[in-house]
Amino acid sequence: MSLDKADLLLAGAEAKFKELAPKVAQDQQLALQFWAKLIANSKAVVSLVQTDYGSPAAMVHRVSIEHFAYMYGLVNGVITVESVEQQLKYDILKNAKGLDSAQRRDDKAGRDVLTEENRQHLAEFLDDDGNKVKDPGVRVYNILGELDLDFIYNIYRLYSVNAAHANMFSCRWNPNEAEVTVLLDNVNDLLEIAGALWQEKVGSGELA
Repeated sequence: MSLDKADLLLAGAEAKFKELAPKVAQDQQLALQFWAKLIANSKAVVSLVQTDYGSPAAMVHRVSIEHFAYMYGLVNGVITVESVEQQLKYDILKNAKGLDSAQRRDDKAGRDVLTEENRQHLAEFLDDDGNKVKDPGVRVYNILGELDLDFIYNIYRLYSVNAAHANMFSCRWNPNEAEVTVLLDNVNDLLEIAGALWQEKVGSGELA
């Protein structure tokens, strides 16, 4: 897909969002927000490609796939708002445990990294049984696999290696013209699939 066509695609996606968003039921607002993020990220991808920042564009597109997966999963009932909220709480708990472990190592080394106030807040958070949630397993891999969209996950992993993670390849990789075309085609595919999904669900009254 050419950049000229990409601009037209983005304009069409934004128009469809403005048309359908007011008709979406309250219980699907989180999914709607992920759709909005997908469109915003896609605009960023095109802008980066236009200024010859192909590798960062691929990195942003990887995030687009995450937002797409959550949106698609919510709309189709593969995940729920509650499971997404629990995943966030679990991730916060995991980070808090990591921070606590790092703090203990800093203490042994004689480094004061956290203030006493922050130490107290961290200890209170970890002692609160209400924060000890289980991992619900909300993952891009699980969502896309459940929806039979493994091919999108394969693209996700490709851009993880090529652009999103630090490695010998990503520090050297800058997509050539053919690879940029594939990237823009991927942007096109996600936006078209998303638009068709919302058109179908809202049009049928399922999400309205």
